[in-house]
Amino acid sequence: MIRYKDLSIRKKLVYLYGTLVILLVGLNFIFFHIAINSYKENMIASTKLVNDQVINNLEAFFSNLSKTTNIPYYDYNRNNTIAKKYNGISSNQLDKVNELDYSDTYDFFNKLFSIYNYLESIYMYQFDDGVVFREGYNYYKDSRYMLEEEEWYDKVITANGEEVFIGIHENEQLYPEGAPVVSVARLLKKTYTNDHVGIIVINMYPDKLDQIVKQVNTAFNLHHMIIDENNRVIYSDNENLIGEAVDHNLVNKGYSSVNYEKVNYQGEDSILIYGESKYTGWQVVSVIAEDELFKDINSVLLLILWVDVILVAIGMLSALLIAQSFYSPIKTLDTSMRLVEEGDFKAFVENDSQDEIGHLSQTFNHMIQQVESLIEQRTNEAEEKRVAELNALQSQINPHFMYNTLNVIKWMAKMQGAENITQSLDQFIHLLNFCAKTKVEFITIGEEIRFIESYVGLLRLRYYNRFDIIVDIDEKIYDYYMIKFLLQPFVENAIFHGLTGSNNNYYLKIIADLMEDAIVFKVIDNGIGIDEYTVEDIMKGEHKQKSMNAIGIRNVLDRIKLHHGDNYGVKIESILGEGTAITIRIPIIKNVVDEE
Repeated sequence: MIRYKDLSIRKKLVYLYGTLVILLVGLNFIFFHIAINSYKENMIASTKLVNDQVINNLEAFFSNLSKTTNIPYYDYNRNNTIAKKYNGISSNQLDKVNELDYSDTYDFFNKLFSIYNYLESIYMYQFDDGVVFREGYNYYKDSRYMLEEEEWYDKVITANGEEVFIGIHENEQLYPEGAPVVSVARLLKKTYTNDHVGIIVINMYPDKLDQIVKQVNTAFNLHHMIIDENNRVIYSDNENLIGEAVDHNLVNKGYSSVNYEKVNYQGEDSILIYGESKYTGWQVVSVIAEDELFKDINSVLLLILWVDVILVAIGMLSALLIAQSFYSPIKTLDTSMRLVEEGDFKAFVENDSQDEIGHLSQTFNHMIQQVESLIEQRTNEAEEKRVAELNALQSQINPHFMYNTLNVIKWMAKMQGAENITQSLDQFIHLLNFCAKTKVEFITIGEEIRFIESYVGLLRLRYYNRFDIIVDIDEKIYDYYMIKFLLQPFVENAIFHGLTGSNNNYYLKIIADLMEDAIVFKVIDNGIGIDEYTVEDIMKGEHKQKSMNAIGIRNVLDRIKLHHGDNYGVKIESILGEGTAITIRIPIIKNVVDEE
C-alpha cells in the first residue's frame, strides 16, 4: 500500500485541493438536501390542505342536500300525503285525492329542482299502499321495480330516520334502463307518532360533483377521486374511472397521522394524499406526480447540481494548475538528478525563476559543474597512476630475475649438453619483447596466453619443474582482445606464494571460456592456500607481505573497473592447505575499437 508521504508532490496537492473541494460541495449538498426535504414536506402539507378543503366542500354540499330529505317530516302537507291511507278512500274520491296530492307534491319537487339544478330525480315511497311520488328528467318508471330489493334499503331502515349516503349505483326505477347516480335517502316518519310511513330518495348525477372539486383553487395539476363505501369511484377527473372499483393501493390506508405516501400511479412516481369524510363515510384521494409537485425545486436542484459540477471542475482544474506549477520544476530537477546519477553531467536545469525552486536549480547546476570538474581531475590522476603502476608492473621482471634466469640457462648448458638452451632463450626473448610494448593497453588473448606460457616456462626452469602447467583455452577467443598483464600478477602469486610447500605434485591451471556475455578466466593452483582475512586485504590492496604481489592484483582490479565498469572484476576463493581459485570476468571485445 502506497503511503501518503511517498506520493509525488503533484498528487499530494491534487488530493489536498480535491478533498477540500469535495468537502465543500458535500456540505453544500447536505444543507441543500435538508432544505429540499423541508420544502417537499411543506408542499405535501399544502396539498393535504387542498384535499381537506375538498372533503369540507363535499360535506357541506351533502349536508344541505341531507336537510332537504328531512322536509317531509316537518312539512305538514308532505307528512300527511306520505302518511295517507289511500286504501280507505272510496273510488269516487280517490281520483280527486290523487290529483290533489300528486299536484301538490310535484309543486314541492319542482321547487327543489329549481333550487338544486344538479338533481337527477326525487322519490317518495309510501310503505302501506305502495304509492310513489317522483319527479325527474326521465318520467318513465319500470313497473318491475321492487324497493325492498335495493342494496341500500336495509341501511335506510336501520338508520331509523338518519340520512344515509348511497355511493354510485344504478337508478333501477328508470325504464328502459337505469342511470348511474349518487343518492341521499332517509326513512320518513309520521309526525308526533314516529310511525314508519315511507322513504325519500334524492338522486344526482356523479359528474355534478365536479363543481365541489373545482371550488378549490390549486396551482398544481391534482387528480381528485371521491370513493364511496364500496370502494368504487364516485367522481374523478378521468370520466372513464367513474363507477369502477378503485385500485386497492389507493384505499384502506388506515388514515394515519401521515396521510400520504408515494405510489406508482399510471406509470408515474406520485404522491397520494388521502382523507375520509366522517360525515359521508366516503374517501377523498388526491394524486399528483412528483415531477409536477416538485417541478420548481427540481429546477433549482438541477441548477445547484450544475453549479456543484462547475465548482468541482474549477476546483480540480485549479488544483491541477497549482500542483503543476510546483510539480513541473521539481520534476525537471528530479529528472536532471537522475541523469547525473547515471553519469550525465550535462543535464543542467533550465529555470530562471527567482523563487526557492529556482535558487535550488541554480545551485544544482553549479554543483554538477564542480562535480564534473572534480571527476575529470580524478580521471586524469587515475590514468597517470595507472600508467605509472603499469610501468612499475612491467619493471617487476627486474635485473635480478634476469640474472638468475641467465644463470640457470648457463648451468643447463653446462650440465645437460645445451639441449634446452634454444627453447629457454626463445622464451626469454619473447618475454622481453612483450614487456617492451609499454604503450599498448589492449592485446589479443592469444598474445597474453603466449606471454604467460613463456613466463611460466622460465619459472619452471627456476624451480626445477616442481609444478606442472595446464592451459585450457577456448580457441574461439584467441583473437579477442583483453587488457595487457591481466593474468601475470595472479600467476606470479600462485607460483611464488602458493607453491612453496614440500609437495612435489603442484600444478597450475589456466582456463578461459567464452560465456554468453563475457569471457571468464580461471587461475587455479593446489598450493598452500590463503586465509580469508588475507584475501580481503588483497582485494582492498592493503596486504603488505612481500611475497604477495598485492599491488599488481589491486592494479588489475582498478584497470578492469576503469575500462569495463562494475559488472566485471575478480573473485578470489581459497582454502588453507588445499589451494586457490581466481576467477576473472571481462567483456567480449572483438576489436579494440569496441573498447575505445
